[in-house]
Amino acid sequence: MGNNQDCCNFEEAHAPQLSVKNNKEIEDYYKSKTPANISTIGTIDEMKETRRFEYEDGTIYEGEFINDTRHGQGKIIYPDGVKYHGEFKNDQFDGFGTFISQEMTYKGNFKEGLYDGRGTEYWNDGTLYDGFYKNGLKHGEGKYEWNDGEKYEGMWRDDMMHGMGKFFETNGDVFIGRFVRGKRHGKGTMNTADGQFLQWSYENGLRV
Repeated sequence: MGNNQDCCNFEEAHAPQLSVKNNKEIEDYYKSKTPANISTIGTIDEMKETRRFEYEDGTIYEGEFINDTRHGQGKIIYPDGVKYHGEFKNDQFDGFGTFISQEMTYKGNFKEGLYDGRGTEYWNDGTLYDGFYKNGLKHGEGKYEWNDGEKYEGMWRDDMMHGMGKFFETNGDVFIGRFVRGKRHGKGTMNTADGQFLQWSYENGLRV
């Protein structure tokens, strides 16, 4: 079974890609930056206006502000090509948006800079996750498809398969049962590709 759970914190000097395991504060990269150039494109209303910020490192933000705070629709492009476009709230990604790096694209909901709610991650290698997030982690119902053909459909908790689910193996077998912290645990049914229905028990991922 493939494993696409990499770490993804933004560093102060560089904006790395997001990943499955830890979608930590992506706003940290630019929140502490000081704009080098500010140009007002046009006033939307008395409280909101659209501006273009050019940062000293080449990062560009263009979007809506309220009282000098990024708030509303906007887009930000980092020097290495990583970019986000969507909703901002109080200087953070918040609402619906799209985040694109060199290796993957996330399209869905954010809350306070983290994946939160319904969203989809697509990786260039063909891996896909479509489901729910909480505080930057896969949490709730979701579907994960590995690029080797394996697939899991079911419940997630804290970025791991946890709860009832179905695991589709590349040989055509389908396991239906409970997962605990990413491993099969308890009784389950293996529906084999040749039509057998086998009742198996697992403990921490191992058959017993």
